[in-house]
Amino acid sequence: MKRIVWLALIGLLAVIATGAQLDRASRRQLALASLVPPVFRSFAQERLTIATVRSAAPEAALADARTLVSRSPLPAEHLTLLAIASERNGDRQGSALLVQRAAQRGWRDPIAQQAMFDIALAAGDEAEAARRLAALFGVQEDQAPLRDMTARLVATPEGRQALAATMAAGGN
Repeated sequence: MKRIVWLALIGLLAVIATGAQLDRASRRQLALASLVPPVFRSFAQERLTIATVRSAAPEAALADARTLVSRSPLPAEHLTLLAIASERNGDRQGSALLVQRAAQRGWRDPIAQQAMFDIALAAGDEAEAARRLAALFGVQEDQAPLRDMTARLVATPEGRQALAATMAAGGN
């Protein structure tokens, strides 16, 4: 009897370790994400949600994004995925609020920062737009969207001054 219990515990530990290792490996090898059992999904859930939000039906994308946020609510990127899924489902107001929350939580989320840059620039808040642009410079290489965004900001004297003040301020 003791031997059966011992073997069952070893088997259970092996299943848990395998599930956790598959989930961890799915960060680097995207094909493994679908093999991870749902109960072990953390990194794999993010990968699957990204794929679902890009290509699946809006209802499935929203369900996956909600699952992701409920399992891991802190990363700003997860809120951004939920915002995209909400937008695809026609909830424009809800998605706008989610993008704003994502932008407040994480300065490294490029989608949220680009959206907040556009909102700030449209509202005439060049200082905020400059901060959002500086955050994007910090996380991305020199890419075409950054060039376009910079050109839009420095098109006015106020924008040039705000960008110069932000870049000269130092800090994080």
